[in-house]
Amino acid sequence: MSHLVFISPLTISGFSPSIAGTGFNFLVTGENLIDTTEVYFLNQFEDKFFAQFNLDVENNVTGRIPALNPREGFYKVGVGNELGKFELCCIQITGLILPPVTGLAPSTTYSLRWNSNTGVLWEQ
Repeated sequence: MSHLVFISPLTISGFSPSIAGTGFNFLVTGENLIDTTEVYFLNQFEDKFFAQFNLDVENNVTGRIPALNPREGFYKVGVGNELGKFELCCIQITGLILPPVTGLAPSTTYSLRWNSNTGVLWEQ
């Protein structure tokens, strides 16, 4: 006896965050995501960068942004299954990867300054 398996086309209705860097968590919302077999980020040259992902209890896709080049700016987000793929524009990739913040005094004002050679610097 054979079993029929129905697979529905995927659609993305939302993606967050809209600006992030490598290693940040992402969330894809949409329809029929339970059938997702791949999640990827597509640069301006149509190069695919695949991400590991999980399906949560609400049928959303979660994961971490793979190593992407911030100099390429914006990436499309795509999901796919056996029926095809769906892509949504765009997430802006930044070079900003903040380390865990520890030892800051709660009553002191701090600011971030970007240094292209060394990364983010804390200033008091």
